[in-house]
Amino acid sequence: MALAKTEAVILRSRRQGETTKILTLYTKAFGKMNVVAKGARSTKSRFWGSLEPFNYVHVVVYRKETRELQFLSQVDIVEPFRRLRAELGRTALAASACEWVLRAEVNEAPQPALFTLLVETLHTLDRAERGLKNVLRSFQMQFLELHGVKPRLDRCAQCRAREVQGPVFLNVEEGCYFCSQCRPAVANSMSHAAFSLLRWLAQTRPAQAGNVLVPPEAGAEVDQALLRLASFHLEPLRDVRVPQVLAEIEEGLRAPAQAREGHTTGTTSEKDDGQQTS
Repeated sequence: MALAKTEAVILRSRRQGETTKILTLYTKAFGKMNVVAKGARSTKSRFWGSLEPFNYVHVVVYRKETRELQFLSQVDIVEPFRRLRAELGRTALAASACEWVLRAEVNEAPQPALFTLLVETLHTLDRAERGLKNVLRSFQMQFLELHGVKPRLDRCAQCRAREVQGPVFLNVEEGCYFCSQCRPAVANSMSHAAFSLLRWLAQTRPAQAGNVLVPPEAGAEVDQALLRLASFHLEPLRDVRVPQVLAEIEEGLRAPAQAREGHTTGTTSEKDDGQQTS
């Protein structure tokens, strides 16, 4: 057993016994890792306040390759991302990114590019003032690319045309699309606005994705497309829970605003979609 140092993001924290915590970390050097933090729940613990979900930290662990549960020796906060825990919409979006990593990654399989992507996403969700959903969408698209299942969106799979007029048809199984002139027998239709957003996200990092506000209808189409792609190609993501929670949060945010404005349209405006949670 040897001491190992690495950067990490805290994906999940669970209680064990009266004073101990079991943490799931995503580390730069070792990938996903489960660790025991003995005495972490004691007010006198040296870990006090540093083991909150979403924290970006430096850790020292007693690590043994043949053991599934490692032991935490030291932790130092790099960035606490406090707004991610203080504001409900940000919490849900950060939790969604962490859930993808938590479910899809296997223990001790490092992928430094994914670690960098996760930190960038959490940092942007913590700092950005608008377009927060686009930040998550960009993360999801880059996540699919890192796992080799990003859809091919540069040209129609049949006629090879690059320019798109009108709706397109996304083939989730093959990871490609067909233009309206080459409509296949089985595929999910997508509006031109949603497809343009999906294309843009494919080339945009999370740090830049919050600069654009989009119509909520197009955003909802893209969200469904990303979930279909993820659940088809990455089996552990078939039963992710956070999107449902996020929808409930949005409904709760929307209802008081509609009551104040004296209408019940059932949808958010483009401004709301950008400033609340998208």
